[in-house]
Amino acid sequence: VNAGDYQATAARLTNTNYALPEAYDDETGLINIATLKDFTILVADIDVTLLTKTAYYGRVLPIEIGGNIGNGAVTYTILSAVDRNGNAVDPSQIADISADGKLTPKDLGKITVKIDVAETRNTHAGTVTDEITIEKGTMPLDLEKTEVEYGSTLELNVTGNEEGGNVSFAVEIGEGDDGEATIADGVLTPVLAGTVTVVITVSETDHYNETTVRVKVTIKPYAVELAWENFEFTYNGEEQAPTATVTNLFAPDVCEVT
Repeated sequence: VNAGDYQATAARLTNTNYALPEAYDDETGLINIATLKDFTILVADIDVTLLTKTAYYGRVLPIEIGGNIGNGAVTYTILSAVDRNGNAVDPSQIADISADGKLTPKDLGKITVKIDVAETRNTHAGTVTDEITIEKGTMPLDLEKTEVEYGSTLELNVTGNEEGGNVSFAVEIGEGDDGEATIADGVLTPVLAGTVTVVITVSETDHYNETTVRVKVTIKPYAVELAWENFEFTYNGEEQAPTATVTNLFAPDVCEVT
């Protein structure tokens, strides 16, 4: 129900032993005011609050506010900013805020934001001024390629390391993993076909915290080549068949054909 003037009507009772006064007087033709009551819903004041107090470099963040119960139009203004050392700087060096309230960090520091909520049919206008701190983010690390064939090697090219942090790798057997591999100098060498988990760690940089991610790598079986022998037999009452030999094994692997 919106703000405004209304009239309530007492329409029924839950106890059948009682009755409402007659709502209409037959003699006078007047409505019995005992069953009616005028009332008013006033336009509300709102208490606007900033819920988003921290943003992280490298991640666009929708700003959340509280108190906008009338869904009034919202405008955002960055009033001032300081860098990570507390020095006053141009706000555009630290962050931008789009018209729809998405904050894009540009550097570490702190911004002071004024948020205005327009009046609506049911609420007065409201405003709040508060601070948002931009802290170091988490790197969006991944591997450029996540498949390798047994017998080959996979160079582990990492994406998302924008600031060139030091990279280290490890192999672990995670949930559902059934393969094996080794890693040396950023190159994965398959040992057993299946899946393995590669642990990537990049050291802290100017705008990012040290970040560790786990990426599944699939080791596909190598397609063999067969050489067939013994194509003609004389019936002897026993099972007979040609024999096949794998000709392209990787030393020292052993593989028989059955």
